[in-house]
Amino acid sequence: MKEYPMNLQELKKEFATKKQCLDYIYKLRWPDGFYCPHCKYSEPPITVDKAKHKYKCRICWHQTSATANTLFRDTQYKLLPLWFQAIWYVTSEEKVIRALWLQKELGLGSYHTALNWVHIIRNVMGNSKNDKLKGEIIIDKCTIVNQSVLVAIEVSGAEIKRICLTRSNPSANNFAHFVRKCVASGSIIITDGNTVPDELSYKAGYILKTAHDKQKQVIEIVASISDILRHSRFRGSLQSYLHEYCFKFNKRNSESKFYEFMKIAIQVRSKVTQPYVEPHMRELHEQAYDYYMDKKLRKKILK
Repeated sequence: MKEYPMNLQELKKEFATKKQCLDYIYKLRWPDGFYCPHCKYSEPPITVDKAKHKYKCRICWHQTSATANTLFRDTQYKLLPLWFQAIWYVTSEEKVIRALWLQKELGLGSYHTALNWVHIIRNVMGNSKNDKLKGEIIIDKCTIVNQSVLVAIEVSGAEIKRICLTRSNPSANNFAHFVRKCVASGSIIITDGNTVPDELSYKAGYILKTAHDKQKQVIEIVASISDILRHSRFRGSLQSYLHEYCFKFNKRNSESKFYEFMKIAIQVRSKVTQPYVEPHMRELHEQAYDYYMDKKLRKKILK
């Protein structure tokens, strides 16, 4: 079996059935043969259901399957071919894939199902930032579709190598958290002099430099994102799209973005989709919940 299809027609042919999809997921997850994810025992397991790739470890009796603890954990097997097509469209198309278009293209019965799939795929793309940016990193803040965004760009001379973007709370100074999350310790942080706090130089081991002429790379990235969003008539969560843009940009030299995505998908769990809450609103939600619980507890005590 090839590592990845070369075009959409080949994908539809190679992954036309749930069995073909399950076989592919199995090969990606265990390329050197099965091993128990619980005890790491690598001997042949007890086969519980060969068609569904369900197995039981001979040592610890832990039962698992090809889709367990992956993006496809809660997916009905009959929908796997459609999932593969959806992943191909979102990862391979340059434009922003809209949920309504995806629903019609795949023949899904519900718009909300298509919207849910797009959000899940984009969130998985956000998990692709396992390798932190390193070397010379330009850090800046910009505005995209009237929202504040933090930008980190790994450069080599005048060449942009990789990027990381996240939506920022304008009222909070979260540069330090952003840098520690996206940039490897020991890297050279290049700013305009007003961006990253000095504490990073001695607390996290970064080397801080000031260079105003480096900010043209930030302008280039921001202009590219804004242009794509404008032509796609983008509506929805900006952070969700930033995940998609960073994934496509960082994997632009890869032969198959579909294959790169699948390698990430088999390592992440699918989550029950909840209404998206912007990062700066989560603390407010948590504070409101804590206040509600404290108020409830006080009422019990007074009784």
